[in-house]
Amino acid sequence: MEEKYSIPDVDEEKYDPQKIQEKELMDFSRKNKISGDELELAYKLAMGVAEEKERAREEVIALAKKMEEFMKNGLAINRIVEMIGSKREYEAACDNYYNLVSTMPISEREKEVLVSIVKKKRAGKLTITDKKIGKNME
Repeated sequence: MEEKYSIPDVDEEKYDPQKIQEKELMDFSRKNKISGDELELAYKLAMGVAEEKERAREEVIALAKKMEEFMKNGLAINRIVEMIGSKREYEAACDNYYNLVSTMPISEREKEVLVSIVKKKRAGKLTITDKKIGKNME
Protein backbone atom coordinates (compact mmCIF):
# COMPACT_ATOMS: atom_id res chain seq x y z
CA MET A 1 0.00 0.00 0.00
CA GLU A 2 1.38 3.34 -1.04
CA GLU A 3 1.69 6.12 1.54
CA LYS A 4 0.47 9.56 0.55
CA TYR A 5 2.26 12.62 1.76
CA SER A 6 0.62 15.98 1.79
CA ILE A 7 2.43 19.21 1.25
CA PRO A 8 1.50 21.81 3.85
CA ASP A 9 -0.28 24.90 2.62
CA VAL A 10 2.22 27.59 1.85
CA ASP A 11 1.44 31.26 1.44
CA GLU A 12 3.02 31.60 -2.00
CA GLU A 13 2.90 35.41 -1.92
CA LYS A 14 5.05 35.36 1.19
CA TYR A 15 7.83 33.66 -0.77
CA ASP A 16 7.33 35.32 -4.15
CA PRO A 17 10.38 37.59 -4.59
CA GLN A 18 8.48 39.94 -6.91
CA LYS A 19 5.60 40.30 -4.41
CA ILE A 20 8.12 41.04 -1.66
CA GLN A 21 9.84 43.68 -3.79
CA GLU A 22 6.51 45.17 -4.86
CA LYS A 23 5.37 45.39 -1.23
CA GLU A 24 8.63 47.05 -0.23
CA LEU A 25 8.19 49.67 -2.96
CA MET A 26 4.59 50.34 -1.92
CA ASP A 27 5.49 50.55 1.78
CA PHE A 28 8.30 52.99 0.97
CA SER A 29 6.03 55.15 -1.20
CA ARG A 30 3.28 55.14 1.44
CA LYS A 31 5.71 55.99 4.25
CA ASN A 32 7.18 58.86 2.22
CA LYS A 33 3.82 60.12 0.89
CA ILE A 34 4.82 59.62 -2.74
CA SER A 35 2.05 60.56 -5.16
CA GLY A 36 1.11 58.76 -8.35
CA ASP A 37 2.96 61.38 -10.39
CA GLU A 38 6.05 60.95 -8.23
CA LEU A 39 5.76 57.18 -8.51
CA GLU A 40 5.77 57.54 -12.30
CA LEU A 41 8.74 59.91 -12.12
CA ALA A 42 10.65 57.38 -9.99
CA TYR A 43 9.86 54.71 -12.59
CA LYS A 44 11.14 56.96 -15.41
CA LEU A 45 14.27 57.74 -13.40
CA ALA A 46 14.85 54.01 -12.84
CA MET A 47 14.39 53.37 -16.56
CA GLY A 48 16.76 56.24 -17.45
CA VAL A 49 14.18 58.13 -19.49
CA ALA A 50 13.20 60.93 -17.09
CA GLU A 51 13.76 64.50 -18.11
CA GLU A 52 12.53 66.02 -14.85
CA LYS A 53 15.17 64.69 -12.43
CA GLU A 54 15.83 68.15 -11.00
CA ARG A 55 12.27 68.41 -9.67
CA ALA A 56 12.38 65.07 -7.86
CA ARG A 57 12.37 64.94 -4.07
CA GLU A 58 15.09 62.94 -2.32
CA GLU A 59 12.56 60.25 -1.46
CA VAL A 60 11.56 59.88 -5.13
CA ILE A 61 15.19 59.47 -6.15
CA ALA A 62 15.66 56.86 -3.40
CA LEU A 63 12.55 55.03 -4.65
CA ALA A 64 13.93 55.12 -8.21
CA LYS A 65 17.16 53.51 -6.98
CA LYS A 66 15.15 50.76 -5.25
CA MET A 67 13.14 50.19 -8.42
CA GLU A 68 16.28 50.00 -10.53
CA GLU A 69 17.86 47.51 -8.12
CA PHE A 70 14.71 45.38 -8.00
CA MET A 71 14.36 45.37 -11.80
CA LYS A 72 17.96 44.15 -12.07
CA ASN A 73 16.99 41.39 -9.64
CA GLY A 74 13.99 40.27 -11.66
CA LEU A 75 11.09 42.59 -10.78
CA ALA A 76 8.89 42.74 -13.88
CA ILE A 77 8.42 46.23 -15.29
CA ASN A 78 4.68 45.65 -15.70
CA ARG A 79 4.36 45.24 -11.91
CA ILE A 80 5.64 48.78 -11.43
CA VAL A 81 3.36 50.07 -14.18
CA GLU A 82 0.39 48.40 -12.45
CA MET A 83 1.43 50.00 -9.13
CA ILE A 84 1.41 53.42 -10.77
CA GLY A 85 -2.05 52.79 -12.21
CA SER A 86 -3.40 51.56 -8.88
CA LYS A 87 -1.97 54.58 -7.06
CA ARG A 88 -3.59 56.94 -9.56
CA GLU A 89 -6.95 55.16 -9.25
CA TYR A 90 -6.70 55.43 -5.47
CA GLU A 91 -5.93 59.15 -5.66
CA ALA A 92 -8.84 59.75 -8.03
CA ALA A 93 -11.36 57.70 -6.02
CA CYS A 94 -12.72 60.58 -3.94
CA ASP A 95 -13.17 62.88 -6.94
CA ASN A 96 -14.87 60.07 -8.86
CA TYR A 97 -17.20 59.48 -5.90
CA TYR A 98 -18.02 63.21 -5.63
CA ASN A 99 -18.79 63.30 -9.37
CA LEU A 100 -21.04 60.25 -9.02
CA VAL A 101 -22.94 61.78 -6.10
CA SER A 102 -23.36 65.08 -7.97
CA THR A 103 -25.20 63.27 -10.78
CA MET A 104 -27.62 61.40 -8.49
CA PRO A 105 -31.29 62.39 -8.66
CA ILE A 106 -31.43 63.36 -4.97
CA SER A 107 -31.69 66.62 -3.05
CA GLU A 108 -28.72 68.87 -2.43
CA ARG A 109 -28.93 68.05 1.29
CA GLU A 110 -28.76 64.33 0.55
CA LYS A 111 -25.76 64.93 -1.70
CA GLU A 112 -24.04 66.89 1.08
CA VAL A 113 -24.60 63.99 3.48
CA LEU A 114 -23.15 61.45 1.04
CA VAL A 115 -20.12 63.63 0.26
CA SER A 116 -19.51 64.27 3.98
CA ILE A 117 -19.16 60.53 4.60
CA VAL A 118 -15.94 60.51 2.61
CA LYS A 119 -14.70 64.03 3.42
CA LYS A 120 -15.13 63.59 7.17
CA LYS A 121 -14.17 59.90 7.12
CA ARG A 122 -17.38 58.89 8.79
CA ALA A 123 -18.25 55.32 9.60
CA GLY A 124 -21.54 53.70 10.41
CA LYS A 125 -24.69 52.43 8.80
CA LEU A 126 -26.51 54.31 6.07
CA THR A 127 -30.21 53.62 5.57
CA ILE A 128 -31.95 54.70 2.39
CA THR A 129 -35.72 54.79 2.14
CA ASP A 130 -37.32 53.94 -1.18
CA LYS A 131 -40.06 56.60 -1.44
CA LYS A 132 -42.06 54.56 -3.95
CA ILE A 133 -42.58 51.63 -1.62
CA GLY A 134 -41.80 53.29 1.72
CA LYS A 135 -39.26 50.65 2.75
CA ASN A 136 -35.75 51.04 4.08
CA MET A 137 -32.99 49.62 1.95
CA GLU A 138 -29.89 48.58 3.86
